[in-house]
Amino acid sequence: MKWYKHIVFFLVMTVAAWSAVSLEIQNVDTDAGTLDIYMINDEPVGGFQFELLGINITGASTPDGFFVSTSSTTILAFSLTGATIPVGSAVLTTISFTDYVGGEICFGEDTGSAGSNAISDGNGGYIAADWGPCFGGDESIPGCMDMDACNYNADATQDDGSCVQPEDNYDCDGNCIVEIDCAGECDGSAEVDECGVCDDDSANDCVQDCAGQWGGNAEEDICGECGGDGSSCTSWTELIAVGGENQISLSWEPVESERPSFMNRDGCEDDPDICIWNSWYSDYDNQQDCEANGGIWGSYLEYFGTSCSEMVND
Repeated sequence: MKWYKHIVFFLVMTVAAWSAVSLEIQNVDTDAGTLDIYMINDEPVGGFQFELLGINITGASTPDGFFVSTSSTTILAFSLTGATIPVGSAVLTTISFTDYVGGEICFGEDTGSAGSNAISDGNGGYIAADWGPCFGGDESIPGCMDMDACNYNADATQDDGSCVQPEDNYDCDGNCIVEIDCAGECDGSAEVDECGVCDDDSANDCVQDCAGQWGGNAEEDICGECGGDGSSCTSWTELIAVGGENQISLSWEPVESERPSFMNRDGCEDDPDICIWNSWYSDYDNQQDCEANGGIWGSYLEYFGTSCSEMVND
């Protein structure tokens, strides 16, 4: 009896060593109900059939050129056109499933070409295969399998739902990976205004005063002078003209005014055709309108032998 066991063990090890195809259960997501069957094959594969125990199979992806049929426990795939899966290594099929209640997910037993687990070549001949370990057995390693997660485990073979993602705008070490605003906030909106104040309220941003100083308090006075006290401008009111033969006597009182200090738009000019306007900044281009509005027509200056500047400075 002992020699028989040794022979069986020898045959099993020989098949494993010379297997042209090996398959493995990978990327099991028990929450989503999906897993991959990964295959490494040293010769073209023309068809495959295998059982998966421990789940209820609901579907499987189809290799190019193949037809796939599934039952609750078995996947069968073959080509109606003679297509084969070339030599290489890749995901053979992605399987969807339900009713996983824990425990192991395993391939069925390979009993040869007539069994439920078999791989065939392009001519339908049997290919010896190495069926990988069960998922959930001693060989599986639970952990986070998301490479972008902070706790990614490169050795994990079973995603246990423990993945931790970094906070928005930060890496896994808590470092800000976007721009930091003036208030030190990661991806904040605060900015420094012209007065050096950092906040995100544009309504309180400082403005320039009349002297060009940001946040300054200088203002224009009634004379239009920045920072003035209103004493730089006067106008002339209560102009009284008393005439005699070949002479005129003028008198006036200076008062504060919101208008410029010159007497007409072009300044104090001895022009007989200018209205010397004494109260408000305005022009009249004819003697009638000038005098009707309380002005002195410039020709009076010439007639009475005086000048605009003498009127202002006396």
